[in-house]
Amino acid sequence: MPLDTYSKIVLYAAQGMENKEIAERLNTSFQIVCKWRKRFFEHGLEGLQEAPRRGRQPRFPPEVVVEVKAFACELPWASRLPLSRLSMADIRYEVIGRGRA
Repeated sequence: MPLDTYSKIVLYAAQGMENKEIAERLNTSFQIVCKWRKRFFEHGLEGLQEAPRRGRQPRFPPEVVVEVKAFACELPWASRLPLSRLSMADIRYEVIGRGRA
């Protein structure tokens, strides 16, 4: 959800609107309105920023992921490779050979 939607939630709340009315006006769920009003109440403007997500950090930088996907989508003849199925090791070797990883 865009930042302007979060700010609209807060502005409508400041005008005295109820959560249900705000949700209907912004075409979003009641729970979302409650969440963002609470975050603003507890943390002010900083509460409207996305919080860091939990979970494992990406193993590879986005540039490497894009390069591997681009290579996997190429026609084999573009890399002078046989039409046989490539293994993960083949893909790794080719991407490293291109100096991308």
